[in-house]
Amino acid sequence: MRQIARRDGTLFAHWRETLGVDWNIRYLEQQTQREQLNLLIASGEVPDVMSIAFPEITSFKDQGVVGGWDEAFFREWAPNVSRAIDEWGGEEAWAYAKLDGMMYTIPQFNYNARFATPNVIRTDWLDAVGIGAVPATIAEAEAAFTAFTRQDPDGNGRDDTYGLSQAGLRAIYGAYGFQPKMWLERDDGTLAYGSVFPEARDALELLAQWYTDGILDPEYITGENTGGYWALTHAFANGRIGFTGMAGWYHWSPEGVEAADGGPNVQLFRSINPDGEYAIIAPFTGPAGKSGTVSWFPLALGTVLSKELVDDPERLAKLFSFIDHFSADARNMLTGMHGFEGDDWTLDDSGFAINPDGGMATPEDRFGHGGEYMSILYFQPEFVMDTVYAPRFAWGAEEFAGKNMGYTNKIPVPLPSDTRYKAEGDKLLDEGFHQIITGQRPIGYFDELVSQWNAIGGSQLTEEANAWNDSFKANL
Repeated sequence: MRQIARRDGTLFAHWRETLGVDWNIRYLEQQTQREQLNLLIASGEVPDVMSIAFPEITSFKDQGVVGGWDEAFFREWAPNVSRAIDEWGGEEAWAYAKLDGMMYTIPQFNYNARFATPNVIRTDWLDAVGIGAVPATIAEAEAAFTAFTRQDPDGNGRDDTYGLSQAGLRAIYGAYGFQPKMWLERDDGTLAYGSVFPEARDALELLAQWYTDGILDPEYITGENTGGYWALTHAFANGRIGFTGMAGWYHWSPEGVEAADGGPNVQLFRSINPDGEYAIIAPFTGPAGKSGTVSWFPLALGTVLSKELVDDPERLAKLFSFIDHFSADARNMLTGMHGFEGDDWTLDDSGFAINPDGGMATPEDRFGHGGEYMSILYFQPEFVMDTVYAPRFAWGAEEFAGKNMGYTNKIPVPLPSDTRYKAEGDKLLDEGFHQIITGQRPIGYFDELVSQWNAIGGSQLTEEANAWNDSFKANL
């Protein structure tokens, strides 16, 4: 479990007095959380509420560790949460939370999935090489990237710039109608693994040519981040590449939206290029008119309940009522997330949650525990997130209008044979893509790669993915 209050016990005491709920919290070290949880379970001390990776739910269910409950019971005791699920996710959200017709988790919503991962280009570099408009197609992108590589856009007199690196590949793959390692729907309605789409062959052939021509960063395989916060693109900020698809859209929020200096990548870019210019652009359109980067799956699944708790209707109803309390009013949620109104946070004139210093209210600011709070017990409805992150979403809606194209994995749950085949298959595909791009293998190797993937389990996974998809659709 996770620590929640800056002042020991304050919020727990508040809930005990106002809601009649008390908690016995187990604090687990993050690095060894899974091992510690397994020891608790093995010793018979199964926590009532746990947060686990969704692929493990089936295993925990089969072991009798976690239990399922009826949707009608949940609706009775958590009406506000249920209403929010209906409004935001509908039947699909309820279906994802179920196994064998019973709920085994509560669907949470990833509101940052509203917008796809961004495409960002150095517009000052475009000006420097004499290209007036931002590229809209793959052909126009190739022309821009070639100029970035050969025409010294930073004016330093050295041959040290490239068009793109690893994160920029999303836009290229998307232009050919796929994203690697995603289950995606084909034109006939069936699912296939993106990495083995026939169109992937054409994308790899193009990237292999770009690698040979020096347009693709020769060190692309190591990525764009050289340390620190994972979302930072040092290669873009340091002027090594002129295009990136790094991180989430909100990591590029401009100055004044959430922080005076902007999102993490904005801050890094400005610290190195105070006069530099860039723009977020629409994904490139490919030969068949397709485009898109990556859209994260909009649901977060993983909060589970012990079978002992589920088998006790009185306690289960109390828990659901407690969760529902936070979805009834934005102030209830803000108290749970940040502490007490007035002391730890307040709403400004526009209804935006701010801390006493005037900045955006965040758990990091107020609790001093790295943003850790009992999110496993909070259902965050849309109106709450729009209060907490109002400027972020307002900017996103305006900035990404006409640019919000992304591919979403159609199978967000573990397939029965994932543990047997997925890791080996992905390793084979990753290595094969790299070998083709870097010229270690000819483009014809792609067909062999697909055959090998099918032979070592890919065919079985494809069959299971389509069976799950058909069953899921039938239950809607």
